[in-house]
Amino acid sequence: MPQLKRPNNVPETSSRRERMKNPVEADASHLYTQQLIQALPAAIYTCDASGHILTYNKAAVALWGREPEPGKDVWCGAKRIYTMDGKVLPFNQSPMAIAIKEGREIQDAGIIMERPDGTRRIVKPHPRPFFNATGKVTGGVNMLEDITDHKNIEESHGHFAAIVESSDDAIISKTLGSIVTSWNNSAERIFGYTAEEMIGVSITKIVPPDRLDEEPQILERLKRGERIDHFETKRLTKDGSLLDISLSISPVKNSKGVIIGASKIARDITAQKRAEQLIRESEERLRLAIESEQKKANDELEKMVVARTSELLTSNSALERSNHELEQFAYIASHDLQEPLRKIQTFADMVREHLDDSQLTEKYFNKIYASAKRMSKLINDVLNYSRLTKTGEQFQETDLNKVLKDVLSDYELLIEQKQAVVTATDLPIIKGIPLQLHQLFANLISNSLKFSETKPVISITSTMLLPSEMVNYPQLQQDIEYVKLVFTDNGIGFEQQYAEQIFIIFQRLNNMRSFSGTGIGLALCKKIVDHHDGIITAKSAPESGASFTIILPINHP
Repeated sequence: MPQLKRPNNVPETSSRRERMKNPVEADASHLYTQQLIQALPAAIYTCDASGHILTYNKAAVALWGREPEPGKDVWCGAKRIYTMDGKVLPFNQSPMAIAIKEGREIQDAGIIMERPDGTRRIVKPHPRPFFNATGKVTGGVNMLEDITDHKNIEESHGHFAAIVESSDDAIISKTLGSIVTSWNNSAERIFGYTAEEMIGVSITKIVPPDRLDEEPQILERLKRGERIDHFETKRLTKDGSLLDISLSISPVKNSKGVIIGASKIARDITAQKRAEQLIRESEERLRLAIESEQKKANDELEKMVVARTSELLTSNSALERSNHELEQFAYIASHDLQEPLRKIQTFADMVREHLDDSQLTEKYFNKIYASAKRMSKLINDVLNYSRLTKTGEQFQETDLNKVLKDVLSDYELLIEQKQAVVTATDLPIIKGIPLQLHQLFANLISNSLKFSETKPVISITSTMLLPSEMVNYPQLQQDIEYVKLVFTDNGIGFEQQYAEQIFIIFQRLNNMRSFSGTGIGLALCKKIVDHHDGIITAKSAPESGASFTIILPINHP
């Protein structure tokens, strides 16, 4: 390692000339200075006025992870340096370079040094320039303070402090003498005291008088190193209110493992306790009602059980339908979605094999486009089906005449092209979700237009469901009014045995080469009708058209 020595261009001062009168004394002083700097734990190095590194100690080599090359390394011995925000910092813009170039001491600067092995250290440099007798800068010395561990600890403490301050629970620390040392925002919110009012004060300030014996018992357990979990008690707020509190208390140890205090997490469970009390009171009232075997109480209980059972059956039924839909989606969609993808892959391979045949490649590209278009439509239909939700707040007065008018406007061109005839009786106003009812009408009319080989004739009729007809629909509520809508067409029809299957997602009864579609339209219709607490059924025969009956409540419950 190079010896620490004076740069050649530093002139001798009078004091140095005096020392040089005694060479032995001068050598001893120089050796002492060199040994002193080498023994220092801090990294120290010097540069001449042009930035070339002259001397450095072992701590500097350890920090840099390398030994500088004499006459080559300038300003700093690290492989690479960065600003604190991670940007590469040229060596001629380093703190040492600025100190020597501008002739001033640099303070409060921070840099990141990279070693040859790729590891990085956060360093605080302390560069100072050297001046000769005339005040000219002749070089400089730099002490490098490695603050990596300090920064890591500082960041860790910052993260911990952020967690503490953002917690919904009161987080409090105290000494073994019960003196509060920290008090977070939630502690202020729960107990009403600010941190300034509580830090330095005994925690017994919030302990009710009849529970003061709890604190010494808690401290004894903490001194034994025990952790206390979910200890339920009561504590006072600033305004004198009494809160139900759940405490989790852990001993706090110093670096030597000695217990010096405690950390408390206090959760306000007043509302929970109140709810539990209400439940107990409700259970007690129920018990008293039963014990008194009173018929009115029994009847009310039976009604409640019936109502809850009905709700449970309804929920279970909805869950079963949802699970069934998921099973259908997972099983069938994997095939339907893969089919156009396989075609795209197959025709792409064919294009690759016939790149020199433009006629064939154009043919295959058309097939690829058609498959991609079909896959896009299938994905959009699946998204429409999956996004369909039952949201009560969207139900509003909806004029079905306007819904039909809007749908016919949407299909105006197709109706004209197929020379279709659409007739309808006067339709009622019902409480429903306009967008979903629009989808219902659109899918049914689209279905009739699609599955027709001659000029389509579509008839839509509306009648009120008669009380005598209600018996045929036990799943309907008997105390509300329903409208019956019937959509009839002269299309190709289908076997009646498939009347339920057509409402299952991805089910098709016809060859998709003859009639396009993804098998989602009628499944979407059923889902919409289900969301409106209605019923949809189908009746048909081959080559005899189809009739779809929809029963919907006039005023959705």
